[in-house]
Amino acid sequence: MEVQQQLPRDLAAPWRARRLLDRFAVDVPPECLSDARLVVSELVANCVRHGGNAAQLTVQVSRGYGHLQVWVACAKGLTRLGLRHPGYRCDGGGLGLRIVDRLATEWGVEDHGLDTVVWAKVPFHTRVAPRSASGVGPRERGD
Repeated sequence: MEVQQQLPRDLAAPWRARRLLDRFAVDVPPECLSDARLVVSELVANCVRHGGNAAQLTVQVSRGYGHLQVWVACAKGLTRLGLRHPGYRCDGGGLGLRIVDRLATEWGVEDHGLDTVVWAKVPFHTRVAPRSASGVGPRERGD
């Protein structure tokens, strides 16, 4: 199963993206669905905050073997995605990707011309053990 939808790039976009995941409620364990809602919310919020001038963003979710995969595409903005290091005091951003890193088995950022695509795989099984500080960050996309 796969769902793809363009959403207005506004403050309600994370909520709309979370609602897209309701279509997977029958086939996906509740813990995975809950984690995927957090992940898609964080990725969409980053597009809303840091994306370029486009009025819309695209969210795609598919069910893979043992995971949900989430893609969020938006126009390139002026800032690059970055994780904050442990102990960092929040001054307005960067901590949401730590949530993504904790809940996803893999995630990454891809350049698609005028768009940036951020993707994550959220497993059906229990949450992943935290990685060491040196292991935090996006991984290469695996097929």
